Formats: sequence, structure tokens, C-alpha cells
Amino acid sequence: MAKTSRKLLQAFGIQNLGETLSTYNPWWKGGTLPLDVPPFKREAYDLILKNLEASHGLGVLINGPRRVGKTTLINQTIKHLIEKGGINPARILFFALVDPLVQQLAQKDQGSFF
Repeated sequence: MAKTSRKLLQAFGIQNLGETLSTYNPWWKGGTLPLDVPPFKREAYDLILKNLEASHGLGVLINGPRRVGKTTLINQTIKHLIEKGGINPARILFFALVDPLVQQLAQKDQGSFF
């Protein structure tokens, strides 16, 4: 990890980034999956799965206005990947970029958080 990133983490009282990220990803330690998701699926859900299964090595960006269901889509996808896709939970990373840890940083430093 770069020196600047280490200093930023320490400034926020984060000694171990892995521990911090594990709070966002409880499935890493056998914790609960995001089970509190509605059973209905939006059209975007199928598009997300199609892109994840395409094996093209690209990430999937989900953006949109506040409170339209982005986190619900992500949780439904994570649940599918672990329960039906056979993906090792340790290979799934979730982090909300609107987290106060990131938002408190100067814009030029937000990318170096990771």
C-alpha cells in the first residue's frame, strides 16, 4: 500500500483495511448474506448477471439517482453469485463509495483510499 494511502487510513483510525471492508462484506467470514431482498427482479438484474457471466474481465458499474434500488440490485446479485453461481464469497467485494470515509477525503485523494 502506498505511503499516502496508509496515512489516509490512519487519519481515519483505520489500522486494518481488511477489517474495515469485512464490515461491508459479512459473507467473507461466513456471516449472513444480504437476505433481506425483495423476490422481484428488475430488468437490470438480468443485464448485470449477463455481464458478470460474460467472462470478459470487465467490471459492472451500477449508477443512478438516489433511492432507486441500486443497493437492492447489488444485494440480489451477491446472493445469486454465492447461492446459485458457486462463487467463493471471499471473491466478492462490496464497498459504497458514498461512505463517509471516502466522502470526507479531498476529491484528489478519494481514489488513493484503495
